[in-house]
Amino acid sequence: MAKTLTRTVYVDGVAYGPASAIPEDVAKRITNPKAWADADAPAPAPAGVVPATAAERAADEPPSAEWTVRELKDFAKAEGIALGDARAKDQILAVLADAGHAGPEGDDEGEDAADADVPEADSPEDVDEQPADD
Repeated sequence: MAKTLTRTVYVDGVAYGPASAIPEDVAKRITNPKAWADADAPAPAPAGVVPATAAERAADEPPSAEWTVRELKDFAKAEGIALGDARAKDQILAVLADAGHAGPEGDDEGEDAADADVPEADSPEDVDEQPADD
């Protein structure tokens, strides 16, 4: 079985790439192991594909400060969220929070986030009623 290159390699000014038929004498001269595809290794993901680790993690937990910057960027890309100038983790989390995916500290705010600061009454006795002005 013929070997396959993972990238373009130049030998004596001739370019050989992944789709090229490599003559045996040329193949012997290409000694960098990173140039050759390993039949046992999984193929690299195509450009633009979110790594499974970030996608799997997003299914289990919302983006948070525990995530790496790379995972946050991958998540944003998968969700179609433009990060603009956000580069630092806290900036990325803020953009994700604005898009409804994570809070500034990384917690999932959900739909009831606006009511989070309003305490709930436990019973009618806990509610302060103001008498109506007649």
